[in-house]
Amino acid sequence: MAVARYTVTPADDQQVVHARGVNVALSPDGAWMAYVGPAPGGSTKLFRRALDDIDAVPLTGSEGASAPAVSPDGRSIAFEANGGIRTIPAGGGPPVTVVTSGDEPTWSDNETIYYRRGGLIYRVVAQGGEPVAVTTPTANTIHQNPDALPEGRGLLVTLYQGTPAQARIAVVGPDGGAARAILPGTMARYSTTGHIVYATAAGTLLTAPFDVRRLEVTGPAVAMVEGVAVANDAATQFAVSRSGTLLYATGTGFVSELVWVNRDGLATPVDSSWTGEFGSPALSPDDTRLAVAIQGQESRDVWVAQLDRGPRLRLTLDGARNDYPTWSPDGRSVTFASDRTSASFDLWTRRSDGNGEPVLELDEEWAIAEPLWSPDATWFVHRTSTNVKGAGDILGRRRDRDAKPVPIVASRFTELAPTIAPNGRWMAYSSSETGRNEIFVVPFPNAGDSKWPVSVGGGSEPLWSRDGRELFYRNGKGEMVSVRVNTQAAFSIGEARVLFSDRDYLRLGVHRQYDVTADGRRFILIRSVGAGKPSRLILVRNAFVRS
Repeated sequence: MAVARYTVTPADDQQVVHARGVNVALSPDGAWMAYVGPAPGGSTKLFRRALDDIDAVPLTGSEGASAPAVSPDGRSIAFEANGGIRTIPAGGGPPVTVVTSGDEPTWSDNETIYYRRGGLIYRVVAQGGEPVAVTTPTANTIHQNPDALPEGRGLLVTLYQGTPAQARIAVVGPDGGAARAILPGTMARYSTTGHIVYATAAGTLLTAPFDVRRLEVTGPAVAMVEGVAVANDAATQFAVSRSGTLLYATGTGFVSELVWVNRDGLATPVDSSWTGEFGSPALSPDDTRLAVAIQGQESRDVWVAQLDRGPRLRLTLDGARNDYPTWSPDGRSVTFASDRTSASFDLWTRRSDGNGEPVLELDEEWAIAEPLWSPDATWFVHRTSTNVKGAGDILGRRRDRDAKPVPIVASRFTELAPTIAPNGRWMAYSSSETGRNEIFVVPFPNAGDSKWPVSVGGGSEPLWSRDGRELFYRNGKGEMVSVRVNTQAAFSIGEARVLFSDRDYLRLGVHRQYDVTADGRRFILIRSVGAGKPSRLILVRNAFVRS
């Protein structure tokens, strides 16, 4: 059959929106598509559109959605929302939460959903259950964009090392384990015609014959189309149906902006002229400056900006991955994680005015993330990477002693997002010990003395108010919550209050994606902007030639 190309033109209020991840999906028979579109207030939701219809149908209950994936029988759609994986009937109906932490879902033939959590690929039964890690850690590498091969033959995954240009396609066997790289590129998808289709960093889609039994490419790759939207995190906007139909979006990838949000949820841009792929915003102690990580095509860098709309300084200039900026208590320096001199993240500190060279703060054999200073600067706290054995342990080191870091909270569960109370006596963090991420508070640094659960129904990204009277966190319903606390002679928990919906704003679960001013009246968050919309959505029928 001949190849046929069409431009799909959604209505003005139903345009595809580039949120995090891949935002278009096709039904197995190629008859309809699911995609991420706009919702009131700048949020997102899923739309379902038959390709021979003019209008799409919004799916109620999918607010905050990204990364849709259609089940093999075409009856359900998996998607990411509020930091977890949900499913919803393709014809409409209430959503079901599968896991509370994860993104980038994809279905297998046996009603199993594969997804990314941290830097690894996990699987879980579609009805919900105990997740199981499928891939094993690879140094300085994130495993993402899984695609399940037919008949349980294994997986295709992307090995991401900081930029799309460094990404590689890999295969994982039926029993899981180590990922074996087979090609440069990103986001491979299998077609039942016996091909894989994948993307280059420049947005060219390639197809190559693939032996699903040997998990090997068996012939040269051929270019299909160019100009496909590729985000800096290597998410590429295309989908392939089992029937051999290809759907792709042109234009730019994910674009975001920084916004101020008051306690009632009213949002205003920090600087409408400043857009990018932001992460991990951190306000200086005097609230006059902002440190933030920005993902670029060649590197991820830490910037410091004068608020509001003042000059911006690129603090890292080494072409590496630099992330998790945090301020020293005196506001003179910024500490961040970087792979500038090693295969895994180390911690570095540099003066916030850009003078001098970065100073190595901590170098360990494991990857390090989420650096944190105690308020009196005597302790330096961090966690281990979620990509390695013992993932998510929180460690600390006294800076006035020549000593190795010691465990603060370390268990077989994943501990994330440590934050120390202003008086230095308490530490809050999130833990997966209940089966979903929840917020806990422990004494600091003697965390084993006692422990208080704070959140109910899910909690991530805790943060103390500067006066120590409130503890903020993001709950499992997509809301920002404030809990009154007493941190003086003894710790106690008071009233919890929902402040506003934060579904419109970036949350990654593994690290806090917001900050709050000293007076507790304004939050700084990250949201996607219209500049991330594709210019065109193109459908290609009979895209693959059988070999």
